[in-house]
Amino acid sequence: MRVVLPTITIIFAIKYHYPDGRLVWAGADYQALQYLQQVLNFRAEVVHSPDRQWGGLVDKKTNRFNGMIGMVQRGVCAATNCIKCTVL
Repeated sequence: MRVVLPTITIIFAIKYHYPDGRLVWAGADYQALQYLQQVLNFRAEVVHSPDRQWGGLVDKKTNRFNGMIGMVQRGVCAATNCIKCTVL
């Protein structure tokens, strides 16, 4: 399962790239995802929105969203933790 998380602040999720090549994730969202993977017995790949947006309506005619919401809408990801009020 592919899951998209925000990289806005350490509170959500952030990845650290160390000089030796290690990649380490931290933050509350990532910890919650780790817990869910363990309890529900599934594996997730964490990705980020290329446009670094949470998700907003970009085309009212087609109901197309950008950002993390758009990634779920297009089937690129199965889930996101993005909670945001959007005026349609």
